[in-house]
Amino acid sequence: MKSGQLRGIYQSLKKKKAELRKLQRSLANPRAKKRARQDLEDKIKKLLKGQFMEGLITYTLSEVKEGRFALTYKTEKKKIEELEDHLGFRILMTNRHEWKSDDIVKTFHGQATVEHAFKNIKNPYHLAIVPEFHWTDQKIKVLYFTCVLGYLLAALIWHEARIKARFKGTLDTLLDTLNNVRLSTLLEKTGKRGKPKATYMIEEMTEEQKVLMEALDLNEIHMRRTKIDGVGVYI
Repeated sequence: MKSGQLRGIYQSLKKKKAELRKLQRSLANPRAKKRARQDLEDKIKKLLKGQFMEGLITYTLSEVKEGRFALTYKTEKKKIEELEDHLGFRILMTNRHEWKSDDIVKTFHGQATVEHAFKNIKNPYHLAIVPEFHWTDQKIKVLYFTCVLGYLLAALIWHEARIKARFKGTLDTLLDTLNNVRLSTLLEKTGKRGKPKATYMIEEMTEEQKVLMEALDLNEIHMRRTKIDGVGVYI
């Protein structure tokens, strides 16, 4: 966490100093238009704003002549060193006084998992709860229950793919990858009366699809068609 925070701070410092240099050159240009001190002060203060940025860069704005200013600035190394000493610490507060410290920390870090689940459920391409075309409370509850159940089943498949196939992508990517696996129907005339003989075959797949299908035991699922009375599983 601390290394990531420091990386972000130094990146921000680099960008802000680049903007200050740009402003410095603009003010030094003899053809530059006249400026009001207050406008410049407001612009510089706005530029220097940001998380952990307070006091890391100091500047001096000197009026050379009426409407003409010179800008100098420097990085406060001592402030940066003090900030480095305080980074990486976080205080967690809870009213769950009966919980152990380990449980509190795990729950806090699990927040990102919950937020990710909500993000997936609102995904407009897969597993979306909306749009909903129901108005009664009962039907809305059934819709939400079905969508959450669908997400849980998809998450289980995702979990299996990560363990068995070493899949590194997101749930969205997994669903896209599996969705592109195509099943062909080959119709063969037998010379007899009645319907032609239908043979089902999976079309050529990418290496990633092959690994996923093997890991999830889906390679021969089309040979074991689910039988539901009154419902045609395949066309």
